Amino acid sequence: MQTKTGILNADYKVAGGKLLRVIVSLGAEDEHRIIRSISINGDFFMHPEEAIEALEQALTGVVFQEYDVEQAVDRFFAGDVEVIGAGPLDIVHVIMHAGETPNKS
Repeated sequence: MQTKTGILNADYKVAGGKLLRVIVSLGAEDEHRIIRSISINGDFFMHPEEAIEALEQALTGVVFQEYDVEQAVDRFFAGDVEVIGAGPLDIVHVIMHAGETPNKS
């Protein structure tokens, strides 16, 4: 299996037509790929507004495997955060899709 590190990105349209876009910087640590930084944007909303930055921080340092990413997203949304136009699983989906999308560089 190819281990991708570097900058990855993906777009995903959720049901209803809202767009999610991620840019993920991955590094290697031991035998794992680790999220070094992540940018999440699109035409959805989060309340409070600064929650997007807080989610990005919560994902930094997480192992880039679906289980680990889903656990981090679930923990984050267990707090007082509301997302409009997408759901937590949509966010997990687009993040993991970045690892499947060929780089365009």
